[in-house]
Amino acid sequence: MPLEADSPYTIPATPSKTFGEMWVSLLTISAPSTSSGRLQIETVPYNATTQEIGPADGMQTILTNNLFAVLSNPAAVKTRAAYAAIMDAIPELANIIKAMEDAASAPQTTEIPTS
Repeated sequence: MPLEADSPYTIPATPSKTFGEMWVSLLTISAPSTSSGRLQIETVPYNATTQEIGPADGMQTILTNNLFAVLSNPAAVKTRAAYAAIMDAIPELANIIKAMEDAASAPQTTEIPTS
């Protein structure tokens, strides 16, 4: 139930913003077998100049439950190359993450000056 305000509350106008790119906010690949797979990509508006990620209501979703059918499409040359690059990068990525985790969990020693 609305009540009469003692004085009106005004929200100042904000300038419009332009987001000319899209930011990948989610990338999920699920391939439980060599013949079935799912790909989901979610993107949100992005301004590369200001490095601002835009509102979620501008989200766009790319989704397929037929990943390998997409990859076998003759027109999917860049898609196959990107998928192969992701798969090739996994061992390196795993090694980097493990090294970072190991470094973070290693005991920290501080040398105390003796003089």
